[in-house]
Order: sequence, then structure tokens, then C-alpha cells
Amino acid sequence: MGGRIRLEKEAGRIRKPLAEIGPGAYFGEMAALIEAPRTASAVAAEDSRLAVIGSDTLRDVLRESSEVSLFMLREFSNRLKQTTTSLDELAHSRIILLILLQCMKIRPDEASADLIPDLARFTGKGPEELAEVFRELRDKGVLIMDGERICGCNREKAWAFLDAQVLHQVADTKT
Repeated sequence: MGGRIRLEKEAGRIRKPLAEIGPGAYFGEMAALIEAPRTASAVAAEDSRLAVIGSDTLRDVLRESSEVSLFMLREFSNRLKQTTTSLDELAHSRIILLILLQCMKIRPDEASADLIPDLARFTGKGPEELAEVFRELRDKGVLIMDGERICGCNREKAWAFLDAQVLHQVADTKT
């Protein structure tokens, strides 16, 4: 293969880039191996030359070549690891979003130390994990805290922090 191919997923009106791949890479194997519909679209990011391999041929190559099988297994493992990392980051971003939504409701005259039970129920995380995220947000200037009590939220910094999280996740999909 020569050129660059962008893999993307469409959900409603949103088109999310999943990866951009270059020479020597492959895609579409999942649909061929498990006879499932494609889960993403491939778009040429630049002029490209591709080799199309049918599912029967792919299975024959995998049966006959342990080197190709091992190469693909390593690639599957790397993709799974990357997906797991992305899911962990997404879960962390969800927790931050839920914390910020709760904290933005705090009026300046009412400090709140009792967000943890509600947040634990919403997020499925324990008090210590939530306290760690509180400290992260405090250190970034997003949460205003007095010891362990949350006194408020700097809305401007909260939105900037959330924007940075989104930009980080979009940039990760392009690598």
C-alpha cells in the first residue's frame, strides 16, 4: 500500500477520525475474519495504492504463514491496548464532567463536603478515587477547596479544562 488512509466512524452527523495509516498497514480484517459488517469507513487522505484481499485468501494466508499470523496478532494486541487506553481516558473525562456539573451548582456561600456520596453513585468510583480527581482539579485551579471541602468552581477554568480534554482526545485519534 502506498499513500495515507484515514479510518473514520460516522455517528449521526458526527464523523470521528479513528486513525490515519500509511504504507504497510492494513485495515478491514475484522469484517473479513468474522464475517461482520464494517465498523468504520476508509477515506484516502492522499493518492493511495491498495491491495484488496478477499476473506478466503486472508484465511489461507493466515493458515499457511505463522509470520503473518503473528504480525496480525501483535497488531490486534496493539490496537486493543490503544482502545483500552482511550476507554480509560474517556471514563476519566466522564468522571471529571460529572464532578464539574455538580460543583458548578454550588453557590459561593455554601461549601459542600458531601458531594462524594452522590458522585460515587453517579460514577461508580470510590471516595478515594474521587478525592484524587478533586485534587487534580484543585491543582489546575478548577475547583476551589478549603481542605477537603469543595467551596466552588472556577467556571472559566472548568470550561478551558474541558476544552483541553476534548482536544487531547481528538489529537489522540489522529496518531
